[in-house]
Amino acid sequence: MDNWNVDLFLAINGPAAPAPWMLHLALVCAEGLVYVAVALVAGLWIWGAPQRRGGLVAVGCGLLLAFAINTAIGMVWYHPRPFAAGIGHQLMAHSMATSFPSDHGTFLFTVGLGLIATGAARRWGVVVLALGAATAWARVYLGVHWPLDMVGAFILGGVCALFAVILRPVADAHLAPLVERLYHRLLDGLRLPLAMFPRRSSSAR
Repeated sequence: MDNWNVDLFLAINGPAAPAPWMLHLALVCAEGLVYVAVALVAGLWIWGAPQRRGGLVAVGCGLLLAFAINTAIGMVWYHPRPFAAGIGHQLMAHSMATSFPSDHGTFLFTVGLGLIATGAARRWGVVVLALGAATAWARVYLGVHWPLDMVGAFILGGVCALFAVILRPVADAHLAPLVERLYHRLLDGLRLPLAMFPRRSSSAR
């Protein structure tokens, strides 16, 4: 393993007995921020401008591609986590599953870069990237990921964001209207209030 990866990990990884507030902050960032991003994207779909929806669907397709690639990498190459290699301090429970690239990082970086690259919501994309950076720090601090896992997730997120850009015209013309019809059927089936979940028609950017 590259020396820089180990050296940077040891510089970020927390001590064996961190301050309780620091440990709590890291745990919240490591596990909770991904749900903030999910809620943000859901809000953009439900209450955002109709022309966003093609971009959101394209980003979703990019996310599916990212996790397909993640799964393929994990199937052909096992990369031990720091605690599995006996390096640093493990400060949160985690399985021995392969670490590269980080699933949490892949999700947040793909969504953040995708929102920016497709133009669906550039400012919110920057926010999601910040959430990704905080999550990356926390998971390295807690000893369950290497910095390289996060670098790989960022690169994969960039590649899949470019895929979303290429897919955007198809998403605008065909995929977003299909997803929107399914969304409306779900709202009708659940009988949710119209005021909370407005029926907006998607339109091309």
